[in-house]
Amino acid sequence: MKKCKFFVFCAMLLGVCLMTSCSTKQQAINSLDKFANELRKNSADYTLEDWKKAAEKYQKVNNKILKHDDYTFNEQKEIAKKELDALIAIKHGLADSVPGIIFDFITDFSSLQEKIEELIQ
Repeated sequence: MKKCKFFVFCAMLLGVCLMTSCSTKQQAINSLDKFANELRKNSADYTLEDWKKAAEKYQKVNNKILKHDDYTFNEQKEIAKKELDALIAIKHGLADSVPGIIFDFITDFSSLQEKIEELIQ
């Protein structure tokens, strides 16, 4: 009887471990999807600081993905699609936000130049 209870306990423990592993893989994929959606919705208005944060967040998401090496073929396709979505969002976001970032930089530079000229005179 004790062996039977122990066997049932071990089987349940193994089941929980397997479910947690799958859940963690799916959480990593979901993180990538959430990141791509966030970029798609908000990246057009990103500042330089926002892009730095986005790069850091991408590293974290990518590290979650890389923790697992047992993705099925369909999961690999899903990851590739979501990474492509993120890259397309980055491309469009940069195209929209870089002119503003450059304008801010030029404005800051012009302001700095004026202050230097005032100091020289």
